[in-house]
Amino acid sequence: MCASVAAAPDDDRRVRLIEDFLDPRWQAARPKRVLALHRYTDWADGLALHAATSRTGRSLRQVERRIRLWAGQPLRELRGFGRAERAFFEAMESEDGQRPPWSGLATDAGYSDQSHLCRVSRRITGCTPA
Repeated sequence: MCASVAAAPDDDRRVRLIEDFLDPRWQAARPKRVLALHRYTDWADGLALHAATSRTGRSLRQVERRIRLWAGQPLRELRGFGRAERAFFEAMESEDGQRPPWSGLATDAGYSDQSHLCRVSRRITGCTPA
């Protein structure tokens, strides 16, 4: 891979070769969850990483300020949205014409219990999970 990247005629081709090399390895190492469950969580984690590695002032407070400035929400809230998204996707997958097991679904998504899931869902969407 290194030799082919060095011999590539331009930067676009080099980036493509590196991506083609890394993508299958990254997919193999990634947790086996449905890709839809990763959307918001991956975005929030990427934003946090970018905030932590950009500019001077890398203290935790500076990173939190950058995230709030860029996204309009604190990282804690963004991660909460990711957890809610995961719970919603898992609920959609588990429905076979029946109600999903909310208590198990809530704990699997990282909530303390079913009522915690319901409160957060109502706060984010205005509706209960059902």
